[in-house]
Order: sequence, then C-alpha cells, then structure tokens
Amino acid sequence: MRWSFIFTTERVECTQKVTIMKIQWKRRELTASLLLKEKQILLGMKIDGALAGFLNMPGGHMEESDEGPISGSIRECKEETNLKCIGGRIVAILSIWRKKEKKHITVYVVYHPQYEGRLKRDPKEFSELKWFPVANIPYDKMAPGDDVWLSKLLKKMKRPLSKPLRVCIRCGEDRRDVQKVSLY
Repeated sequence: MRWSFIFTTERVECTQKVTIMKIQWKRRELTASLLLKEKQILLGMKIDGALAGFLNMPGGHMEESDEGPISGSIRECKEETNLKCIGGRIVAILSIWRKKEKKHITVYVVYHPQYEGRLKRDPKEFSELKWFPVANIPYDKMAPGDDVWLSKLLKKMKRPLSKPLRVCIRCGEDRRDVQKVSLY
C-alpha cells in the first residue's frame, strides 16, 4: 500500500524534541471529513478500529488511488455518508504517536464547505450518524484529546485560516491513553 511504510527515526518533532533511539515506527495517513451545516457538525459513533465506541467525523485510510488527502476525504465521505463533497481544504493536521504500537498516524482534517446528496449512514462504519450543535458537541463521547484540538479549530474557523492547525497527540498504551496534546 502506498500510504503505509516503516521508517527509522532518531528524532521526533512535536512542540519539543524527543529522542527515540532507533525505533521502527509504522506510518499511516488518514483523512477526516469536517462537514458543517447551520451551526451543526456531522459526527458518527464508530463501530470498529482504534476509535470504536467514540464519536468521530467520517473518514479513514487513504488508498493508493487517492491523489491526496482531499480526494481521499471526498471518497471516504461518499462511502460512509452517501454525501458527495465538492472540493475542500485541509484545516488541521494531526500527528498521533502511539508508543506501545509504535505507530505514527497523520490525520488530515478536510473541511468541505459544499456537499450534496441525502445523508445515509454506512452500517459497517457507524452505529449512528447525526448532526450535533457546534455549541453542544458531546466531547465526552469523543476520543481523549479531541476536545482540545476540535474546539480550537472550530473557534479559528470563524475567520479565514491562513494555515492548517497543527496538532500532536502522544499516546501510551493506545488511543484511549492520551498523555499529551500540543497545538501549534
């Protein structure tokens, strides 16, 4: 798969430099589709994977046929929600470091201001899929750390963004064990 490979690193950069002595890290690239309408955000309860049991945006692994994060996000959104996104722009880049699994995951959050179609949940991906008021997002049902970066991103999006929000999430045992969230 084009988007998965192993690399060796002696230095990891977040907001501070952390030295990791010759550890093999598996790298993955994913997308998350940020859809907003009338001060509401589209979130779904994931069924499987690292985010099973958490509310999350539509999205998933990039495929070899994807030209980049935006096309990957458009494809994933269509598969999971039946909504056809038109264009988009990257508004956040999350670097998630899972220490125990030795995984580095990059998630490109793509905002799609235009989309069309009738919302229909993919039952293999989500147990529920619905619009939540941005003012009352149930962060307690989202993955640990999501409240920090998503609330900051939504506040920043009230005015035009000059560059994507950069987020570093360091985990211990798994995605539920968040040790630190840094924004820059």
